[in-house]
Amino acid sequence: MEQDQALQPLNVIDRNTGQQRIKLSQRCRPVAGIFLCVFSALTLVACNLFVKLCLVIPAFEIGIIQFAIQLVVTIPTLIYSNDNVIFSPKITALLVLRGFGGATSMVTRFYASQNMPLGDATVLLFTTPVFVAILARIFLKERLHWIYSILLVLCLAGVTLIARPTFIFGHPDTVPEYNNILVPSLVALLSTVASACNTVVLRVLGKSKINSRVIIFHLGIVGIIYSTLGAHFDKGIQFPFCKSIDYVYALVVGILMTITQKCMNEALRMDRAFIVSLVRTSGIVFGFLFQIIIYSLVPSALSFGGASMIIICNIIIFFFNWFQYRKNSNCNDDVDKIIVK
Repeated sequence: MEQDQALQPLNVIDRNTGQQRIKLSQRCRPVAGIFLCVFSALTLVACNLFVKLCLVIPAFEIGIIQFAIQLVVTIPTLIYSNDNVIFSPKITALLVLRGFGGATSMVTRFYASQNMPLGDATVLLFTTPVFVAILARIFLKERLHWIYSILLVLCLAGVTLIARPTFIFGHPDTVPEYNNILVPSLVALLSTVASACNTVVLRVLGKSKINSRVIIFHLGIVGIIYSTLGAHFDKGIQFPFCKSIDYVYALVVGILMTITQKCMNEALRMDRAFIVSLVRTSGIVFGFLFQIIIYSLVPSALSFGGASMIIICNIIIFFFNWFQYRKNSNCNDDVDKIIVK
């Protein structure tokens, strides 16, 4: 027997080793996918922090700088990897749609945050998982487990406790009242829908085996055109203000957004669109940490309660995903044993 094993062909041994590596990578997918979701949420919150520090540069011009940096970072990697950037009309249309949706979501998010109470804007912007669940069910045929439905409600409840929108909790003295928030509210909803559409399109592109570098490249091209036209028709392109430190902040925004896009693209290759969108609500917890560390503002008891609900929901998602992948892998192992017999 030992001699037979010693005489076993090397390609059989390599095949078995390769299968073991594939099984190991499949079992690590839930861990890697959720980690990338959380990390992308962290970089996005950090990006929003630096956007708030940009007091001179308008939102469209921040977008121009951001997308230019994405191209500067992505183009050398495309050349080095010899990636193809020309695809069929269907894939090209999806890439353009992804770029248009990403740019729209970014600009409208900035506008809503600047022109309405922050709590109202946060609640509306973090309702993205609702639209992702609907769109993913319609276009991707993703089945929604009842556990995720409950977690979705709990996450939205946690966001509501944290943001305390004025249309639910009234107008406290510390929050400035706005005479008309109808238009900013509609813009915030537009940002949410655009972000949800963007997530679904990314999931489709991930299934098509399109490299994330290529996706970010097309996002940069479409985003620069979008932001340039927007800046021209808004107030006109005003930069450069070379003496302003805002451009340093804008450069950091571009780098952080490139990292965010990379992590989100890879996460959508590993997990469903709704799960990725739901886990990314953990970003509001990172917002709390930045608020405490940088601005020395301690959240209220309601805010801590809402953050705890979001953390618990994400922990449940992690272990439920792990259980589902482990169950599926065990079933596949049993099938392999039956076939061998």
